[in-house]
Amino acid sequence: MFFMRILGVALLSASTPLFADALDINMNNSAVQLRFDTSAGIGEGPAKLRGGLLLNDSNNLLAEAGVAASGGGGEEGGGGPVAGGGLKTVFGTVQQNGITSTVAGIAIGLEGGYSLPTEIPISLVGEYLFSLKIISFLDSERFSQYGMRVEIAGSPQAKIYVGYREISFGIKDAGSAVLDKGTHIGMNISF
Repeated sequence: MFFMRILGVALLSASTPLFADALDINMNNSAVQLRFDTSAGIGEGPAKLRGGLLLNDSNNLLAEAGVAASGGGGEEGGGGPVAGGGLKTVFGTVQQNGITSTVAGIAIGLEGGYSLPTEIPISLVGEYLFSLKIISFLDSERFSQYGMRVEIAGSPQAKIYVGYREISFGIKDAGSAVLDKGTHIGMNISF
């Protein structure tokens, strides 16, 4: 199973750069996530198409795809607030107490942050996404994801960050299942 995980991540990372504007990989001791953003071409706004895959050491898998837009901030290098929102679909498998559940939902989310006007750009970013029972499907009753991170831009094309997040599903007749909870480190590269 470990080999299949490595193969899946390798194939995904090899194919993603063909259409991505930004790649993001983050991990902690029990999970790894690979995400990509690309320009959506929707109107004149800063909309992005997003996708990703999260694998953890409990053989849980979460795939996501959606659209997000954000705006704000000051002049180049001047710092300031940034806010945005989006919509994404999530689909995955969750193993809990020897039972495998298939989960899916449509999540609505908000993201906000503040870039400090420092010589080396530093940003504080927070996000919250959720799916209520009416837009949760298969074995899931709800979806919740929240987190915060501190980003440091080493160059205009690369950021490193450290953060905290929690991703969980409410499972029908089985309570709550946590896919990832805790701190993580990551890197975001723009093209």
